Amino acid sequence: MYIMRRSLPVFSLLLFFLLSSVPLQAQFRSSMRTANKEYEIHAYNLAIQSYLEALERRPSDVEALSKIADSYRHLNQMVRANEYYTRAVAERRVSAATRLQHAHVLKALGRYDEAKQWYLFYAREHDAVVGNHYAQSCDYAIDQSTNDSGFSTQSAASNSPSADFGPSFANATQLVFNSARTDRTANFGGVATNHPFVSVVSPSGDLQEPFLLQNGYSSDAVNVGPVCYSPNGLEVIFTRNNFVDGTRMIPGSGEVLTLLIADVTADGQWTNVRPLPFNVGDFNTGFGTFSPDGNAIYFASNRPEGYGGYDIYRADRQGNNWSNVPENLGTVVNSMENEITPYFDGVSLFFASDWHFGMGGFDIFRTELTTGRPSQIFHMGVPINSSRDDFGMIYNATRGIGYVVSNRIGGLGNEDVYLISRAAESLTLVVNSAATGQPIGNANVDLRACGDQVYQTDFNGRYVIALNDNANCSITVGKPGYGTVTISSSDLAAAGSEYVVQLSEGGTSYLGQLIDGSSRTPIANAVVQLVNRANGTIESMTTDGGGNYQASLQPFTTYDVSITANGYEALRFPLTMGDGSDPNVLGVMAMLPGQGLPPTDNPNVPGTGVTSGYSVQLASLGRPADLSAYGNIGDLGRVYQSEVNGAYKVRLGIYQTRAEAEQVQAAARARGYDGSFIVTDEVSGGAPPPSPGTPGPPPPTSTGGSYYVQIGAFGNPANFDSARAGQLGTVVQRARGNLTLMLIGGYSTVEEARRVQGRARGLGFDGAFVVQDVSGVIRKL
Repeated sequence: MYIMRRSLPVFSLLLFFLLSSVPLQAQFRSSMRTANKEYEIHAYNLAIQSYLEALERRPSDVEALSKIADSYRHLNQMVRANEYYTRAVAERRVSAATRLQHAHVLKALGRYDEAKQWYLFYAREHDAVVGNHYAQSCDYAIDQSTNDSGFSTQSAASNSPSADFGPSFANATQLVFNSARTDRTANFGGVATNHPFVSVVSPSGDLQEPFLLQNGYSSDAVNVGPVCYSPNGLEVIFTRNNFVDGTRMIPGSGEVLTLLIADVTADGQWTNVRPLPFNVGDFNTGFGTFSPDGNAIYFASNRPEGYGGYDIYRADRQGNNWSNVPENLGTVVNSMENEITPYFDGVSLFFASDWHFGMGGFDIFRTELTTGRPSQIFHMGVPINSSRDDFGMIYNATRGIGYVVSNRIGGLGNEDVYLISRAAESLTLVVNSAATGQPIGNANVDLRACGDQVYQTDFNGRYVIALNDNANCSITVGKPGYGTVTISSSDLAAAGSEYVVQLSEGGTSYLGQLIDGSSRTPIANAVVQLVNRANGTIESMTTDGGGNYQASLQPFTTYDVSITANGYEALRFPLTMGDGSDPNVLGVMAMLPGQGLPPTDNPNVPGTGVTSGYSVQLASLGRPADLSAYGNIGDLGRVYQSEVNGAYKVRLGIYQTRAEAEQVQAAARARGYDGSFIVTDEVSGGAPPPSPGTPGPPPPTSTGGSYYVQIGAFGNPANFDSARAGQLGTVVQRARGNLTLMLIGGYSTVEEARRVQGRARGLGFDGAFVVQDVSGVIRKL
């Protein structure tokens, strides 16, 4: 009885605690039900408050800790997210996904060593491929953090405390971007939606006070943007989105995206708004941009046939519509995770990825599409990239300015637009009279093809122009009463400090260039002579160090052209001018080394037995290289390899002067070969020796078959390298819409075409593929 009397108070106390805990458990379950519903609809701010209530009643609950941490991550509050992830991963029942997200947050905070350890733990316990990949990305981020990319960034003056994102060049002087600001939105209804705004771009690239874009189109249900106008301004594509101000604009945060197109009237109104034909199905499509010729659209989508997450796609214009099935850009760009916000400038494709090695979150990358397909990607470095999300980059290579979106620390709002710039070397353009040599003042320097405007020379015929080494556009110089001359910006960039243009009165000056057909190097001191058949007048000129020359030609006239150079077979051909509208009538011509020519004391004259000088070394490998992998720099010179002490040195060259090699080295580094350096080299035979992967002589061209190799499609055929393509066989042109297809053929069998396709890729035409002419219709095989 004594024992029972002592146990009654204990039993009563236990019963009291059991009964009192029932309301606490019910309150916990109620808070979790509310929090999970809010989390599932991506209302992360509300979910955080509900999870906090649940954690008051059960502080170590793994689900509540994991989801409140993830909610803070989606809101870009990484410090708070790390606090709760740290508590969550201390529990044994935590999920693998939570451990991985914890590592991502540590990386976003720039704590790369800690993040690496968690990634390695994830690799051991859950997924070796994913864990080890991200662990290696931490090492990459540490290395990149001390490398200067050559760019500078600054927050644009147009930013607000709200989300500002989606920049797009409307024209040379205006930028369109999206903003969730409410102070300039009429009829604000209490919900911070985002709308397109317009800002004037100052000469330095900074953005002036923005104003709301008046386009006559609105949708109360969703937001409108990002926006991209076609190059001719007659069309606009835009993304309808459901982005919430304050929530990261990343895949998995509840985004719903639809890509539409509309016609643009003369007064800027959007009409005939319609979805694009490839934008159907239960998936998201957005972030669309036009190609520079307006005949392709690049966009991001999580279509089910992709490689994982969001991929970058391209759709081509087909008459008055667009292809129903877009083309995936492949695994060089796309990954098992997400690639978004593409922008194509005609040469380089910029995009954002959260998988490729980067600093953290989304990073900006670049790849070249000169042959239609990417071959290699390059990280854009610091400060364009940070440990947070960096996406939506656009760039004008000629002016050396662009814009990128980031939610990095130190910004004004949730997402901000940053001006990025790269110092460009100044070059003086000198415009003289071809007849008198006197300067021509007030001559027009037309940079509109470079995304700029028309400028004029001073009274001394001079205009200072800033060009980057990766600019790729045409500049037209002219004046009423004189002819016009069109110059490639890449020629200007390689010219040094001054470039002289001569304008002819009454006639028009045209530029030509001579190159070595084997080494692809310019031929200097060649003599070009043109005889006018109508009156017998003779014009002679000599090529400069870049193989360039100028000739004043009359329309509707035939000239007999003779070109001679020491060590080369002479070129002789008739040149019949049309109406004179083709600025590339002379173009780039290749000369072949002469056979049986007498020796000369100059060892650097091609065809004399020895070439020595300076080369740019790109790589050193343990086995012979596949030189077709270096096709993206084939325009800088001949890529060859030399075996030195058992190592295979991949090099560009050979160049007679170190100054020439330094220019090529700078261009190679701009295209991603950061470790390239200059060496001296000497080879026999007048040109670098053939290597594995180097094309041999072209096979005989068949003309009776239906099979062809397509090596390019151009809105402006003048951009086509006909001299390089001529090494494959006869070039055939076919029109398709606004594009000109460049084909080699035709061949009687597909096997013959496949062999030429391989040689084309070895020459740098990485996107070459076999097609068949079926009753006049070109079909891809």
